[in-house]
Amino acid sequence: MNLTDVGLTREIERSAAVQASEQACSKRLKKVKCSKCGTDISTIAMEDDAVCRGVWTRCKCPICHDWFEIRINTDKIKD
Repeated sequence: MNLTDVGLTREIERSAAVQASEQACSKRLKKVKCSKCGTDISTIAMEDDAVCRGVWTRCKCPICHDWFEIRINTDKIKD
């Protein structure tokens, strides 16, 4: 692989990263809040038909630090 191939590979990777970022921004953004104290934890990008259950995260509030589950459209989950 010569220097031209390395440069081309980096350009392709950069282009793919930009495209992935644009796709993530086109999806609906939702803030995740702690169920105990209400602190904003993070923002996630999701599709309208996304479903989620069983994903746990910890609150970043220095007082709370409670574990809570992220649930998205749980009424659409088929058991």
